[in-house]
Amino acid sequence: MKLSHLALALALASVITPALTSCEKKPAKPTHTFDTVGYYAFQNIDHRSLKFWRASGIDTIELLDIGWYFKPGAPLDNYRERMRQQISLAKGYGIKVYVIFLTNLEQHMGPEDITSNGSGTVFDPADEAKMAERLGHIEANLQAWSHADGFSLFAGDPGGVGGLRNQGSLDYYTDMVLKVHAMVKKHAPQAEFNANIWAVSQFIQKTADPFNVNFWLSEGTLGRQILAMENFIGPEIGIEIPGHDYYRALALRLYYKTGKKPESYFPNAQDVALAKQNGTTRVWAFSHFLLDELDDGDSAGSSRTELPNFNTRYIKKYIDTMRSIEMTGAIAGNSTTNNAVNLYAFARFAHDATLSPEDVLREYASYLVTEDGVDKLTEIFKFLENDANWHQKLPEEERIPLFETSLKDAQAALDAFDSLTVRTTKELIYDLPESPRAFMTKVRQRIEMMLK
Repeated sequence: MKLSHLALALALASVITPALTSCEKKPAKPTHTFDTVGYYAFQNIDHRSLKFWRASGIDTIELLDIGWYFKPGAPLDNYRERMRQQISLAKGYGIKVYVIFLTNLEQHMGPEDITSNGSGTVFDPADEAKMAERLGHIEANLQAWSHADGFSLFAGDPGGVGGLRNQGSLDYYTDMVLKVHAMVKKHAPQAEFNANIWAVSQFIQKTADPFNVNFWLSEGTLGRQILAMENFIGPEIGIEIPGHDYYRALALRLYYKTGKKPESYFPNAQDVALAKQNGTTRVWAFSHFLLDELDDGDSAGSSRTELPNFNTRYIKKYIDTMRSIEMTGAIAGNSTTNNAVNLYAFARFAHDATLSPEDVLREYASYLVTEDGVDKLTEIFKFLENDANWHQKLPEEERIPLFETSLKDAQAALDAFDSLTVRTTKELIYDLPESPRAFMTKVRQRIEMMLK
């Protein structure tokens, strides 16, 4: 990362304060700060992305172990080596790396050129032989990646007991947590370990359907059971909590439709305090889909999902809420370079509670266009955010007021766009994940969609 980019950004765009700058213009310290600001990078790592994440304030990434997708032998061995190199690459940029393991998935055993396991075939967690095999593969992967800074175990999605005869039990998940934690202590004693309770409701057959309100209600019930367990979440095991009650459109629509909102959203300040009282320093908010127009199986509002989008108002609301209940970390869900502005906003809000959505949009605009066009591009970003699918698919009661913008319609936005001067690669003042020209071409396409 070239820190000089940040200093140059101040000189060329004095209206902003770039992330991670060491200049004298430091933001006021918020009442609560996050120890960890992370990104669920899935498998998408390269030098350019790492520079962008680091510059934006991302200090931790999480990579998903998909070793179950590969047949044992050369395919699996080659995957393990690629993952080992990815971990080393990220650590070379000063970014901590966690590896996420999944629970009860069958290992692909078919022909080497066919990955029939697809998105993950779930086996009955009561099957001791298959569970032992799964834990063996996790242990082998862990040994190969023992240089990682941490590991976590996703509860479900995929995983759990959905569609099986077994009625399920939370014990299947918590037992795996303890066994994987023991492996971490043995093979990577320097590493941290978390239980990530994403889709934990899938471990109970009657609550395994995310299109039923009981799935979301039970997430809080089961999460609180986990926090109340003795000698579980504590000094050696942290917890990552989705916090769907605060942002997930599908969950919120079901709450309002059925009238079955939980008495207290999960997690709340008391839940976080309990985890800390038990001795853990890692109580992380893990929000997936918040950076995107779409979440899995839930398009709801519009179908505008493949081009740049902007959800900064909702990202700000979520981060402020997680800060208010004193979560110690915040992890942004996997997304694409199309949504780089949202990831940037996530990190900036996490580091600086004083920033507004408009502040962050203005910062990013200054990286893309020359100084005389920053105001116009900021208005374009606000105009596009007002049309976001994320906003449209939320229930009315959960929607945030739209931005006030000088742009009255898509034609006005397009006219403003065509008057901008996009920075060239040689004029870059920030480590962007793609060239200004590439990103701005997609922004124009996004505006054009609104003309149809």
